Amino acid sequence: MNRQQELESTKRAPFWPLYVSIFLLMVTSVSAPLESASGTQSILPASQLTKIKLVTRAFCATTLLGLAFVVSYRKNAVPILLRFAPIIAFCLWGLLSISWSALPRISLNQAGSFGILIVFAFVIAMAWESEEDTKRLLCFLSLALLFISIMLLALRVAAPQYGALTRDADGLLHTTFGSSAASLGFLIGLMSTLIWGWPWAQKMIWLSAPIHIATILVSGSRMSLALTVVLGTLAIILFCRRETLAVLVLACGLIGTSYLMIDPGADVFEKGLDKVGIFVGQGQTSSQLKTLSGRTEMWNVMMNSHQQAPWKGHGYFCTSESGQVYVWYKWGNWTAHNMWLQLLVTTGWIGVAIFSGHLVVLGQSLACVANKTNQAPRRFGMFTLILLLWYLGWGLLNESIFGPTGPDGVVFFVTSGLCIAVSLKSNRG
Repeated sequence: MNRQQELESTKRAPFWPLYVSIFLLMVTSVSAPLESASGTQSILPASQLTKIKLVTRAFCATTLLGLAFVVSYRKNAVPILLRFAPIIAFCLWGLLSISWSALPRISLNQAGSFGILIVFAFVIAMAWESEEDTKRLLCFLSLALLFISIMLLALRVAAPQYGALTRDADGLLHTTFGSSAASLGFLIGLMSTLIWGWPWAQKMIWLSAPIHIATILVSGSRMSLALTVVLGTLAIILFCRRETLAVLVLACGLIGTSYLMIDPGADVFEKGLDKVGIFVGQGQTSSQLKTLSGRTEMWNVMMNSHQQAPWKGHGYFCTSESGQVYVWYKWGNWTAHNMWLQLLVTTGWIGVAIFSGHLVVLGQSLACVANKTNQAPRRFGMFTLILLLWYLGWGLLNESIFGPTGPDGVVFFVTSGLCIAVSLKSNRG
């Protein structure tokens, strides 16, 4: 290493605080079991789980704010701050909404957690220097998501009393978090293998893919399975080498032809369709499936709630004027089970408009890297586009990043920070 390289290495901010924050923010999404879930135990008392979350959030906030100060001192932060202006303004709006929220403590906690993720993305955008940093971040992100899937599967088998990957309790990491983490983990590993061909990804995919798929199937999440299959297939079509893709198509054709020769009546195929039907139905009636597991009832209630405060909303993470809505035979501060509806009800049209500014920034960043002749930014642009499609689909039936902080929120802000950094670097280059 020459003198110039040594000077550059000393100017670089350390990435280990980011790795620690990624891991802590993901694994501390633990919830106490629902009161109605009989027979399900909490892995720790609810009071201790709350303290763990608060301590973790405080540690991450302190660490990331300190790191943000360090990177801002070493580099010009103005260009990146301008890109983050809409999402910072949105967080400030969320904090301001505490003043009219019926649940100010909850609004403060959730808006504060959202702010931590923004600082997290800002630090990534400031500290990023090259595709080597992208490789390291995505590698650690994949390891953290793989750890979550392994942990949930192990608890489901060895300690079923904690309700891991079950729908009748929050248990350890709600099923929604677990299935979304597994889906994202599979897609990140697959695209890291196909787009970049990194050695760590090529080795890890053989272990991570079966584990993530098993986690999705055990959780019974139809949406995460559908997104994984559709976007995984799309990634293979777009990024796989043409000769490899031709071999895969030929292999599928040969397997299909051989199957028809062995089972001309397609009896096994029909039995397989029956199994798929059982998985999709999950014991629900046709009327329940038509209402998207009761979500249409939820959405009607939320739209009525939105009309009571259309412009400013009811306060961040508060979905009603009183803090309680009656849905599914129970009162509670229910989430809207739709990303945009959750945003609309809690922050109003003003919040929607401000957050849309961040999406415009991401769209401009993607357009910027797509127009570059250099393959490095274009590769990351395609990666980001697939992930944004995942969030678009996931947000149809879930509150996604506007719900409690979880693995999907961490991945979104990691991607946002990298996308902004890559686009700015490509412009300078």
